[in-house]
Amino acid sequence: MAKSQDPLDVHWSREFPSAPSTLTMTKDSEGRYFVSCLCGFTPTVVSVTPNTVGIDLRIKDLFETDRGEKTGNLSHTGKYVVQLARINANIADWHQQFSMNQESPSLQAGGRST
Repeated sequence: MAKSQDPLDVHWSREFPSAPSTLTMTKDSEGRYFVSCLCGFTPTVVSVTPNTVGIDLRIKDLFETDRGEKTGNLSHTGKYVVQLARINANIADWHQQFSMNQESPSLQAGGRST
């Protein structure tokens, strides 16, 4: 940083494939700094295998593969379970309230009276 008196305590998450061409520094609301580096690299070709995996996105378990492997859900998506349950209950109540089927038995009984 230009106005910094002391050197920054930098922890790199990985090695650079080349010299960075662009550096972007951001500061979050807790006062932590993050640096993003734009580096050029040559992509490597990966061999294709006939194996495939199906992945379902879920709420309780974030991912479930077709082989039955499950991953735990992230903590911030747990609140959506409660919201989804509340929305589903509201939809069920609405369908019960405005459904024509709730009147059908009385209409049928009235039509069959002797």
